[in-house]
Amino acid sequence: DLIRHIAWETLQGLHYMHTEGVMVHRDIALDNILMDARLRIKIIDLGAVLNKRDLYPARCVEHTRRHLMASEALYTEAWSPAADIWSLGLALMQLV
Repeated sequence: DLIRHIAWETLQGLHYMHTEGVMVHRDIALDNILMDARLRIKIIDLGAVLNKRDLYPARCVEHTRRHLMASEALYTEAWSPAADIWSLGLALMQLV
């Protein structure tokens, strides 16, 4: 039940990021998802964020966790919100 809560709240945060100007976080991992005593989730470490305004983004692979990256993000320049969802799924699998 706690894992489901973490997943849902993190997805809500990612949805907000993806629709309010930030295209993709690019470093979704368990240590970038914080939970307080009230079970509120915060997504941190925005160092690798790709803004929609960026026309020629750097890949910044050195700042991300390769084992949590979607294959299209790892091998191409095709960063998208879907890559964050993939990374979240892999991160949540570590909790099971």
